Amino acid sequence: MTQFIVRFVNGEEVVKERAIRVYRFLDSGETKRLYIDSEFPEQPFDKVMVFCWNADGGKPLAVDELRIEVFEEE
Repeated sequence: MTQFIVRFVNGEEVVKERAIRVYRFLDSGETKRLYIDSEFPEQPFDKVMVFCWNADGGKPLAVDELRIEVFEEE
């Protein structure tokens, strides 16, 4: 099943990862905005990876207007 993943990495070590399974929120052929939120990990990290993984998925997926936003809570 296709996954939308946010991964925090330090060197080669995955520090934290959050993922959602896209087709739990999206029907075939449907267009919808999907969001995933994640707090920064407490451990240090030097890279953030954002990607879709279609692991042997039989349904096509198009990603358009991917945005990454960072904000601090007050």
